Amino acid sequence: MTAGSVIWGAAFVVQSIGSRYLGPFAFGAIRFFIGALVLLPVIKIMNNKDGAAPKADASFGEYLKGGLVCGTALFAAAALQQQGIAMSGASSAGFVTSLYVVLVPVFGFLFLKKKLTANTVLAVAIATVGVYLLCVTSSLTISKGDLFTMFGAVVWAVQILLLESCSQRLDGLKFAFFEFMACAALGFIATAVFERPPLENIAAVVWPLLYCGVLSVGVGFTAQIICIKYTDPVVASLIMSTEAVFAALMGWLILKESMSARQLLGGALVFSGVILAQLPLKSKNGETAEAETG
Repeated sequence: MTAGSVIWGAAFVVQSIGSRYLGPFAFGAIRFFIGALVLLPVIKIMNNKDGAAPKADASFGEYLKGGLVCGTALFAAAALQQQGIAMSGASSAGFVTSLYVVLVPVFGFLFLKKKLTANTVLAVAIATVGVYLLCVTSSLTISKGDLFTMFGAVVWAVQILLLESCSQRLDGLKFAFFEFMACAALGFIATAVFERPPLENIAAVVWPLLYCGVLSVGVGFTAQIICIKYTDPVVASLIMSTEAVFAALMGWLILKESMSARQLLGGALVFSGVILAQLPLKSKNGETAEAETG
């Protein structure tokens, strides 16, 4: 997952370059289609591998249903994020997007009756202040790009919760393929209706599309699905949240993006809130506490 965070952090920069030539629907459709194609030989190899784990006992219909549900959320989240990156840049988008890590336990509490720790409540407060400093100007305005990214973070959180529910009983690689294909199909439909980019624009961003398709989607998102299924969610979320730092660093190094002192403080607070939300509380005797609110 650490490698996945680096890949995703760099992807913000690559997506920013891609946004100069393609709209959010076209860029997302092509990259997720590439990601799905990358998985096909891997799935075949794993199915034929001697001593491989037993195949998930699930029907085609279960994979299709889960893929459509999660793929729809993935399509919406990716399109909102891509539009936000196009309008506001990679650095701030990385920090704002990482809010989904804080929102996941909040939404789990509100809609799924999951436990909500005192850490999470404090983390939400800190992250909220961070977003204000990061996105709201001194004249109390907020850019459209930051709004798109914030809405995207909300949908990312929903997508994670759906992923946790749908992927548990399914083979991770096969499920990823169905999810990516559903996301790509919706993207191609939206592209045909709203964007219709010329072929030369697609040709101009072949390398960004390949990077995002093969690495960000094929490797990063597939690793996310598998880690959510098999890895402790606290550890996974902590590692995934570092993508914001890599996005800001690479935005500065490659795109020469800069952030004001106010934005840097806001980004630091958002990142602190994300980390705090994932840390277990400790009781006086050193054991993990089950503190809750609500």
